[in-house]
Amino acid sequence: MASFFAVSAIYFGGLIYTTSGQGTPELVVLLADSGLPGQQGTLFELDIHHMNSTQRTGKPISSPVAIDFDMETRDIYWTDIGTQTLRKVKIDGTESKVVAALTSRHEGLTLDSTTRQVFITDDGDNRIVRIEMDSLQPTVIVNTDLDKPRGIVVDTKNRKLYWVDWGSTPKIETCDYTGAQRKTLISGLQAPNDITIDEHDGRLFWTEGTGSIESVRVDGSDRKTIYIQPGQRFFSISHFNGIIFFTALQAPNSFYVSTDTGSYSWTLNVPNLQASTGIHVFSPNFNASVPCPDGKYGINCDPCGKCKTICEKTTGVCLEGCETGYTKNTCTQVCDSGTYGDDCGSACPNCKTGSSCNHLTGRCPDGCQPGWMGDYCDTSCPPKTYGASCASCGYCAGDASCDKVSGVCPIGCQAGWTGDKCDSACPPKTYGASCVSCGYCAGGTSCDRNSGLCPSGCLKGWSGLTCNTNGTTGTEKSTQGNDDVMSSPGVLVGITAAGLVVIAIIVAVVVVVVIKKQKRPKDKTYADTELTDKGEDPYETLGDGYIDCVSSEATYQQQRAESDYAICVSDGEQYPKQGVDVVYFTCLSDGEQYPQQTSVGDYATCLSD
Repeated sequence: MASFFAVSAIYFGGLIYTTSGQGTPELVVLLADSGLPGQQGTLFELDIHHMNSTQRTGKPISSPVAIDFDMETRDIYWTDIGTQTLRKVKIDGTESKVVAALTSRHEGLTLDSTTRQVFITDDGDNRIVRIEMDSLQPTVIVNTDLDKPRGIVVDTKNRKLYWVDWGSTPKIETCDYTGAQRKTLISGLQAPNDITIDEHDGRLFWTEGTGSIESVRVDGSDRKTIYIQPGQRFFSISHFNGIIFFTALQAPNSFYVSTDTGSYSWTLNVPNLQASTGIHVFSPNFNASVPCPDGKYGINCDPCGKCKTICEKTTGVCLEGCETGYTKNTCTQVCDSGTYGDDCGSACPNCKTGSSCNHLTGRCPDGCQPGWMGDYCDTSCPPKTYGASCASCGYCAGDASCDKVSGVCPIGCQAGWTGDKCDSACPPKTYGASCVSCGYCAGGTSCDRNSGLCPSGCLKGWSGLTCNTNGTTGTEKSTQGNDDVMSSPGVLVGITAAGLVVIAIIVAVVVVVVIKKQKRPKDKTYADTELTDKGEDPYETLGDGYIDCVSSEATYQQQRAESDYAICVSDGEQYPKQGVDVVYFTCLSDGEQYPQQTSVGDYATCLSD
């Protein structure tokens, strides 16, 4: 007999919960699978807390029907109508043994771990048998007035048995462990198949093959219908901590779960389950004296997580899955980063790198990745746009669209544009896709930005379609877009014009100087000097002659004959010493040489202005 993980996921209410390692279970569902006709049966062990499933197969298992668990020895017991035996196996799959060889069809099974007794129903020989678990000694305790007894359950608190009889007069009966105190609890049933008990509340639950789950107190009072699904042949049933679990012959790969009040119910699908028959539910480490109310679970009756309905009352597992935006078996954790929605089953769209979407709605609060737009960043940017804000592409060559993330033009730019994104216009007096410098256009105009043609022809001395061929040398002007600015035709024209202006100024100055020289008085003596700007008559003596030259706001002092020289203090220049015989005066303030004088009284006029 092999023991292995045969199922990787359990489906609850249509939602998938991925399984993980075995761990220590808190709630276990045992399922008997009688198999398809001609095929071998299987036992399933489902760990509700960790959502694990273990499938046990092997020759000792043929067509299992009823199933139960011994809490003391951790043995699984089942009746096998294929081999007509009562068998047991450790929960880890070891030590498979035959407990009893049966002579007919035994479909009902229950046990009391405390008193170490097993009870089975025999609907072939119409009897109820007790078997001592340690000695394996069988005892028939009821064998009269039975008509196809099937499901059976023990009340360990009161040491009583309850069973259903589905023959000609369907009913529920009861007796003690010895067969005494037998009585009919309730009659008038339709097609009862199995029975279970809530010992804490003193209530029985049974399945009807006509599609209902019903309940009654252990004294036969307060009968009520818990669940109805017309046409469904409900078969085996088990109760634990306020929840009932049951199988149906028309739903061979699933079982049902409901609160024992019928207020909530779920369908649990198990892959590879072919023909579910018997079911038994237990917890190896939990036994609440009073079940929690709906919406709470565990020893302290903690609130359920964000379940769609309520959680299972032992483990807190949300059997129907989580509310939108929550995950894990107990629905206490928000969706992992990058996921959102029902069962966190949706991947976040193209949110900005490093951020996640809202775990409930899927919206991207920090914006989108480049190339995407919208609240959910699930809409691609329109053609010829790019980036997080869907900015318009530049002027790509061939009217192509740019890269939707970077905005780069794949085959370059249209004429007149430059840059990786082709969104920068070429500088003035350039043209084409590479921003080539214009040629020497006439009038200093710019060329056509697309073709490079000069609209008014070429500057004199230049030719060619783009006016970049020198008419004298025959060489072409460099057309690189980054030529030195001094090679630009406009700059050269500007320099030429500035040079002409300078030359004109120089000529004008020369003309003025010449004219003034022509107007200068001849052979005029020092004593004849007239200062027209102040209207003063000159005053001169040979001893200390002087004259104020106020035309330039300077003072010229005529020194004595023995040390004749003139100092022009207007600009701090020293003028040459003058002799009596050869008198001359040089005005160095403007570099001009004035005529030599012929007498002592002769003077030279300093045209400082």
